[in-house]
Amino acid sequence: MEPNATSLRIAAFPKGKDIWRIDWFGPIAFPDRLTRRRHPSVLVYLSKVVAPSPLENTSVLLQPDSTRPASQPTKRWVSVGTTLLLRIGDLWQDQTLVARPAYEEATFENIPIDRDHVSLVKAGLSFDDGKFLLPLAHHPWHINNTHSYCVRVALPDDKCMVVPCMELVRFYFGSSSELISRLFAPPLARSNLHGKAYISQRGRMSLELAERIPKASAEDVARIAGSDAAWRAAALVASSCLKASTAGRDIYPQAIFPFEGETTLQVVGKWLPQGDTEQGTFLVYQLRSCSHPFPFPTSTTSSSRLSGRLRTRRRQLPMPAQRLP
Repeated sequence: MEPNATSLRIAAFPKGKDIWRIDWFGPIAFPDRLTRRRHPSVLVYLSKVVAPSPLENTSVLLQPDSTRPASQPTKRWVSVGTTLLLRIGDLWQDQTLVARPAYEEATFENIPIDRDHVSLVKAGLSFDDGKFLLPLAHHPWHINNTHSYCVRVALPDDKCMVVPCMELVRFYFGSSSELISRLFAPPLARSNLHGKAYISQRGRMSLELAERIPKASAEDVARIAGSDAAWRAAALVASSCLKASTAGRDIYPQAIFPFEGETTLQVVGKWLPQGDTEQGTFLVYQLRSCSHPFPFPTSTTSSSRLSGRLRTRRRQLPMPAQRLP
């Protein structure tokens, strides 16, 4: 459990004594005056926990029968900015986060992130032999969102890691609700994130944050401003949402890693079988750390609101005590 996690409340989530597990993130909805939705929103899928003593023995939550059937979910709209505080597998009770189980933890070292090893896939991907990337018998909780997008990362020994795109966005761009919200509001322009940006020959960046972008997001915005790969990753979120909306489809965002190269990832999630391999696919519920360095060593804003060395490994953001809509 992270610091202050139990003081987080979301008014849209169910009230009462029942415990609810976050199953998956569903489609996105753009702002709509008729529904009083002022910001982009995401439909969060939750299942009622039926396993005994889930807070004392969180390992039971890895079993498919630990919750009410995922085909009977409870759904709640929340602003996309709220997702920086949410993880798949979180446990909620009476609108309050009560546990963030560790589930299964893994560290994947020196993984190549490039076009040969990473692909964008749908959660319901099936293979020629009729088997599924995420077999429902072992992981039923994505059943309502099989068209949502994930990134599939090749691992040694023909194994793979699967990261839901919403988690990828949260981890790499989730430094503030304002930044996440802008990524989901097409068309995304650089002026929505920053003004003038300059990288000196010594690798020092000067950056002017766009209005209302908080200092907490300076590091992420600087990465987007200073790296073509990071800009493509950020722009893809908005453009994929707009493309789906224009086509009249459910709006599931696409996302990719904001860099290319080797990295070591620490993750939490669940091992799933792949063919005859019992632990062939690791489904990531939460990215914890990434060792890939930023494209430059330091960053300052033009107003001198931020200065100092950028981290090469992201640390967990504390969860502030607040009540969210």
